[in-house]
Amino acid sequence: MDQRTNQLTGSAAVLIIHFEEKLLPKAFALKERLEQDADLEDQDIAFLEQLFGQVQNLQSLAHNQPEIQPFAAGVVSLYQSLTQLAVNASPTPPADN
Repeated sequence: MDQRTNQLTGSAAVLIIHFEEKLLPKAFALKERLEQDADLEDQDIAFLEQLFGQVQNLQSLAHNQPEIQPFAAGVVSLYQSLTQLAVNASPTPPADN
């Protein structure tokens, strides 16, 4: 392995650990809350924004590392589920008459 491969592998490992220890537990808890028709709170929106940035980082790393692509695909699928649930949980603005 060359130095670039080692660096990417290290970056991927750190990001995956961050997902597994911090982001995924919070994402699954939010998903569970939203599936139970809980209201979407400001902190949930902030978390989704943070998660979006981390998902983009993960996808970028996965592009060059096929071994983490299944993990990245699962995270993307979870993020898509969360955003759909969040859209459904958002209050509907009153209609103009």
